Amino acid sequence: MRFLERKPIELEDGFLEQYPDFAAFIGGKEEPAGKISRAQWNNNSGGDLTPEESLEYSYQTLRNELARDLLEKIMSCSPEFFEKLFVDLLLKMG
Repeated sequence: MRFLERKPIELEDGFLEQYPDFAAFIGGKEEPAGKISRAQWNNNSGGDLTPEESLEYSYQTLRNELARDLLEKIMSCSPEFFEKLFVDLLLKMG
């Protein structure tokens, strides 16, 4: 909340990157807590991970790729499409 107290004019990615969730969302280096990092996966070559950890890493990788692809697709569309998408999303959320 300290950020909002400063009454910023703009919100820049550089500022948001200090938050792990934002960094993970945009494909940053930080992984959410409790998740298996790419470095950990590479260091273990998948051999020392439990089946659950391996599945979790695969799931998170697919989910992140889907989020990136979806974001790219939305950003390539017109502003009118985005506005309609946003309104539809808000309506579905109640």
